[in-house]
Amino acid sequence: MWAYEYERLTNAAEEPNYNPHAHENDVYDAQQLIYLAHPELHFLTCDRGFRKAAASPQYSRIHWEPVHIFQNPAQATRVIESIVNAAAP
Repeated sequence: MWAYEYERLTNAAEEPNYNPHAHENDVYDAQQLIYLAHPELHFLTCDRGFRKAAASPQYSRIHWEPVHIFQNPAQATRVIESIVNAAAP
């Protein structure tokens, strides 16, 4: 979460016309990253904003898939199974 927030604030500071209302979802995204404090958990999302967490050691446990994957139960199941199987000891 710290790496995400740092990147978010750095980006905002560098943008002269930064509009915080256009990025209201960022606060919610940051709070979701608290979930990754547990080292065995993974986070599956279609939100590309989590790229801001690239400097985080938890970044490898954030899995991005396009929205259409979540709209198809068979595809979503395959993605979830691949994450679970890769994480299994």
